[in-house]
Amino acid sequence: MIYSEFMNSIKEDNISFAYLFLGAEEYMMNMAINSLKNRYIEESLEALNYFKLEGKDIFFEDLMNACETLPLMSSKKIVVVKDVSSFLENNNGDSDQRFYHYIEGLGDYLILILIDNTSSIKKNSKIYKYFNKNNRAIEFTKLVNKDLIQWANTILEKNNKTMS
Repeated sequence: MIYSEFMNSIKEDNISFAYLFLGAEEYMMNMAINSLKNRYIEESLEALNYFKLEGKDIFFEDLMNACETLPLMSSKKIVVVKDVSSFLENNNGDSDQRFYHYIEGLGDYLILILIDNTSSIKKNSKIYKYFNKNNRAIEFTKLVNKDLIQWANTILEKNNKTMS
């Protein structure tokens, strides 16, 4: 799935429980996460319902702890794991199968986002195949030509500005 399709699914409230964000366009990834936060989490409750974890610093149990608590006075809780390739390296072996089984059992109160902006996850890897088969691998490629112009025009329209 591409970025624009994911943004449309946010608008339509058609969000799944877990996504893999891939690509070099980190700014667009952050915009997508901010759109999710704006849609599902009240700003005053962000500290209780939004968690950002660094993949190199956590293990499977840390991820489980972040995901297990229910959202507080919000419809969803968002957990973001940056540098998912480091997380997967930290958790090789037995926890690999537990990880995929755990993701399948996540509740509808949670949105788990795994981010790989270093392009270290290849399209033939197990994690990419897992998310791609369910249309939950979101690719954030560099915007060029028509897409870049359309994106810039959208930002300008939001701010009631024009540009020639």
